[in-house]
Amino acid sequence: MNAAVLLVFGLLMTFVLETIVFIPLFLKKDGYFIGAFYCVNAATNLSLNVLLAGAVWLMEEVGVYIFSDGPAAYLLGCCTVLLEIAIVFIEYAVLKKFQPYKNLLVYVAGANALSAVAGSLFMAFFIASF
Repeated sequence: MNAAVLLVFGLLMTFVLETIVFIPLFLKKDGYFIGAFYCVNAATNLSLNVLLAGAVWLMEEVGVYIFSDGPAAYLLGCCTVLLEIAIVFIEYAVLKKFQPYKNLLVYVAGANALSAVAGSLFMAFFIASF
């Protein structure tokens, strides 16, 4: 499957899953907040996926294959978790400027956890299939 298709699919999957989590906040009908939500999610999702794809490509260029090298896969997994934590705080900081909802950090963390787990499962299935 083409890398661009994977990026688009990942972005759409993130939009759908994180929108489900944010429905209670979207019901307040704040258009700026909703627009900021989609913009910041697009930016962070694409940035993370491009960064991770670049890291995998770079590892393969130097002869390290994360699919067969346990320590490399572990290192990439740890980096992914740290980047996801950073993304939670980035998204929270941006969204808080548009609407400081009570428990916004919980919504952002929950939505990102759901999206990260689903994305990881999808990639595991994708890698196992091809």
